[in-house]
Amino acid sequence: MEGAKDDLPRPVVTFFPPHSTQELVLFSLFEGDESALQKFLPKSHLTNVIIHDNISVQRVQEIKIKDLDNSQRKTGNHYEHLKKRFLHDQRNKMNRWKQQYSRYQRMLEKIDQRAMRQATLMYPGQYSLQLQMALLKNR
Repeated sequence: MEGAKDDLPRPVVTFFPPHSTQELVLFSLFEGDESALQKFLPKSHLTNVIIHDNISVQRVQEIKIKDLDNSQRKTGNHYEHLKKRFLHDQRNKMNRWKQQYSRYQRMLEKIDQRAMRQATLMYPGQYSLQLQMALLKNR
C-alpha cells in the first residue's frame, strides 16, 4: 500500500490571470459630472441598483445616527434634570433640618435659662456667678 501512494502523481496548482485589465478610477457620486460618471460605469442596470441600494443604506444609517444623537441628548437632559432635582431636594432637606435645629436650640436655651433662674432663687449666692456668665455668653 505504501508503494501505491508513491505512484500517484502530485497535484499541480495553477493560478489564472485576471479576466480584464481595467484601470481603477476613484470617483465620488456627489462630486463630478454625471456624464463623466457614466463613462466609467458598465452599461448595465445592476450598477444603478447597487448605487441606489448604497444610497438607501447610507440614508438608513444617517437616520439611525440622528436617532442615536437625539436619544443621547434626551438622556443627558433627563440626567441633568434628575441631578438638579436631587440637589434641590437636598438643599430643602438641609434648610428644614436647620430650622428644626434652631427651634429646638431656642427651646433648650429657654429651658436652661429657666433652670438657672430657679437655681438662683433657691440658692441665691451660689449660682449668681454662673447665671451672669451664661447670660453674657448668650448675648
